[in-house]
Amino acid sequence: VRNLIPVKYVNIINLFQVLKNGIDMRNDNTFLESVCRAKMLIIDEIGLNRWTDWELEQLGAIIDYRYRHGDSMITGFASNQPLESIIKIDPALGSRIAEMCQVIKFPEICHRLKQDRTL
Repeated sequence: VRNLIPVKYVNIINLFQVLKNGIDMRNDNTFLESVCRAKMLIIDEIGLNRWTDWELEQLGAIIDYRYRHGDSMITGFASNQPLESIIKIDPALGSRIAEMCQVIKFPEICHRLKQDRTL
């Protein structure tokens, strides 16, 4: 129990919504700092968004921070999209993610569709 690592989980769409609201309200960027500095960060649903320039810039800043300080941090990415699709959109961002991670592919069966829907 003494080796527990706190985990910060963020959905990519919610992440961008919170960042946009925070920037619009001109608050201090404590949320962004907490994402950047989390000992373990899981970013879920990468690829569901439409990738605006602003989104690529924000995610790039987070990835860059974690990439440069990676020896003391764990970063996980979850996506239904292959890594190659992110590399096509932004080669620099995609290559950083590729270098930071070990890709684990799961079967392409959607567990939501596979569930028995009978009552």
